[in-house]
Amino acid sequence: ANGANSASGTATDKAGNTASATVSGINIDGEVPTITGVNVAGGVYILGAVPGATCTASDSFSGLAGSCAVTVTGGTPNGVGTFFYTATATDRAGNKGTTTGSYKVIYRFDGFLQPINDTAHQVGTSTSVFKGGSTIPVKFQLMQANGTVVAANTAPVWLTPAKGASMSLPVDESLYSATADSGSTYRFDLTQYIYNWKTVTGGYYYRIGVTLDDGQTYYVNIGLR
Repeated sequence: ANGANSASGTATDKAGNTASATVSGINIDGEVPTITGVNVAGGVYILGAVPGATCTASDSFSGLAGSCAVTVTGGTPNGVGTFFYTATATDRAGNKGTTTGSYKVIYRFDGFLQPINDTAHQVGTSTSVFKGGSTIPVKFQLMQANGTVVAANTAPVWLTPAKGASMSLPVDESLYSATADSGSTYRFDLTQYIYNWKTVTGGYYYRIGVTLDDGQTYYVNIGLR
């Protein structure tokens, strides 16, 4: 059994003499340590504000031989995405306990930039309505937690606009005539990402969006008239 144990024995010689003895203080530890916590388990963190991965552990019998340790793999070269950890603790008897899990690191994303009103991020704004057939510059920035603009490891994916309900609100945004972009990714100009969308006939709401290499997808609704 685990814990403090004793052993007793009796010996008899050929003359019939006997002797007994008991040895106590025999400590047995056949149990692995328990990982009691990993600080990043299941967390979602903003790039630039990610805590170092640590863990805690306990052992009921022989005690820990050292500190609990965490190794981390995964993510992208610029530090976002899903990361996988393994926490390990070893006791004085050589038993090793481990646990695994994951956490995510994402960019700071403050919403789509003007000329689009991102009502999910910009308080007090209404849905932008553009002239159908015009070219709309769809823009955003990716940042660290402190606001420093960064580039994605893989170009953000332009999502094909999805047509929604019909609408008849008047145009309330300026007319843009920039050269339309083609392809399926946003381009980076060192300060922001941009995709010039050549719109179609008006009269409907549209949902446009982006999928990032941190695993996040963001949308914004606009109207075309």
